Amino acid sequence: MCVFNKAKRLAGVGFLLVATVSVSAQWYPAGRESKLGPLLDQGLVRYETPELALRLVRSSGTAAALEAKNPEFKAQEGRGPRLKETFDFTPAELLAARSTDGYYHLGDLDLRLREAGSAEWRGYSTALERHPVKALPTVSGELERDDLKPNIAG
Repeated sequence: MCVFNKAKRLAGVGFLLVATVSVSAQWYPAGRESKLGPLLDQGLVRYETPELALRLVRSSGTAAALEAKNPEFKAQEGRGPRLKETFDFTPAELLAARSTDGYYHLGDLDLRLREAGSAEWRGYSTALERHPVKALPTVSGELERDDLKPNIAG
């Protein structure tokens, strides 16, 4: 009987530890405090269409925010849920906490390559170790064009 009670207590303590770690991870992704990383050193650039507003991080070419300006579902006067004027498809409110290496943003790339007949794979990622991208001239119809070589050099 005593062994059973000890096992129950240990299981309860283990559950509390797991729950505490899970909850704290929600506040600070990857255990990091909310502070600006080098991703935001060069600021943001904003582009707009009638339906969307896009904010890009200049140093990475990734999306800081992608917002719908006029959501289709608007609450009728006095009825239903009240929606903000815009809807953000990205976790823009966590941008500062996610501005360090290792966080993926809309526009990041992962590429894995292997030569024919080889068992060895080579991996490239624009998110794992960030370096400022080089802006390139755009052509008609493009908003942004960047050289990603600083981030995927192998």
